[in-house]
Amino acid sequence: MLNCPRLLKRRFIWLLAATGLGIALFVFHRHGEPRIGPTNFNKIQFGWTIGQVEQLLGPGRCFSGDWFWGDIVGDTIVVSLDDKYTVMDKHLIHDNLTTTERLYRQTRINARKALNLPPEP
Repeated sequence: MLNCPRLLKRRFIWLLAATGLGIALFVFHRHGEPRIGPTNFNKIQFGWTIGQVEQLLGPGRCFSGDWFWGDIVGDTIVVSLDDKYTVMDKHLIHDNLTTTERLYRQTRINARKALNLPPEP
């Protein structure tokens, strides 16, 4: 009977830890396949219009005639268009981060957003 409060305390700590982990996973989890990555990069075909690429990747940014789509953790897809505004060249710039580094960076970014803090410089 003397160990009962200790056992209840231990169970409460485990329950609290599991609840905290569940909340963290819910808040910071990225859903589905990343939009910017090798899978969608390989789907882009030469001859596609910019509208078709934007339908796949979402709105992009144009700079010096090239269109850019960036991932929140550093991957970038660059598409060059010809004079008919169709895809003539494409590049995937991969950030070469490990899975742990990507998760750490993504968690930091999501935490700053959840706390309404400005982005890191």
